[in-house]
Amino acid sequence: MIQEEWDVLATFEQNNEALTAPWLRVLEAFGDATHLRIEATGRWQVLGGDIQPCGPDGHMELSLAPERLLVAAAPAGALIGKIGGSSVGRTDGHVFPIGSLCTVAIPDKSVGPLYVAVNGGWLRPGTILTQIRVVIAGARPSFPPSPSG
Repeated sequence: MIQEEWDVLATFEQNNEALTAPWLRVLEAFGDATHLRIEATGRWQVLGGDIQPCGPDGHMELSLAPERLLVAAAPAGALIGKIGGSSVGRTDGHVFPIGSLCTVAIPDKSVGPLYVAVNGGWLRPGTILTQIRVVIAGARPSFPPSPSG
């Protein structure tokens, strides 16, 4: 069984903020962690006023062309993450879906930062983060020795 102890590395919170860049930096460095556990809550308006606000898991019922999303495997409005790269790059760094909860291995030789974004939010100026809270924890999972047999 994998043994893991998660240490909170950072908590990022914003209220009533407009997105001004595709990616928001939420953590500068990971310390000695090899894995991250990211939990998110909140609500935001994305893709215009005709679409209801959503939370970290996004709009599962909406279908957008993949080129309109930063992460094609995640729904519009979903919270997504990126390790490394820049605050404006669409294809740099290691990009992955977060939603309301995810666990991700930190790629070898990555030192940070960790960014978050609203999938598809960069398309429309005026995406408002009504409330967002992201808790980032790090761990170095260990594997117990195999029983001798």
